[in-house]
Amino acid sequence: MVVYKWILKVITLNRVEEIFQKMELKLLERKQQLSDVGALVKFDISGKEGGKWIVDLNDDTLGVRIGDEEANCTFTASDDNFVKLIRREIKPETAILTGKVKISGDFMLAMQLSKLFKE
Repeated sequence: MVVYKWILKVITLNRVEEIFQKMELKLLERKQQLSDVGALVKFDISGKEGGKWIVDLNDDTLGVRIGDEEANCTFTASDDNFVKLIRREIKPETAILTGKVKISGDFMLAMQLSKLFKE
């Protein structure tokens, strides 16, 4: 039991990783809704907890993975601003207008994804 607790501390996820883990669970819960979207969304997060993640909205590969692939839509933000956005500490409109979050590519896809995670 002591070893198990130690292992859990070693593999503790940072805030951004936790968000993507929860995001994948939501995607899988809503597979029926998302099966016809057929797109990739990239999150390019800078900072200490940053990295590049792909949210795959294709029926046969639905999920979240670390990656730097071409995507239909890309969100770019610092780790702090991304966490604030997801926690609703800043409004999406404000984050975009102030440059804290940048979206490139298919803006309508970005709006569709944001609706998914409001629920």
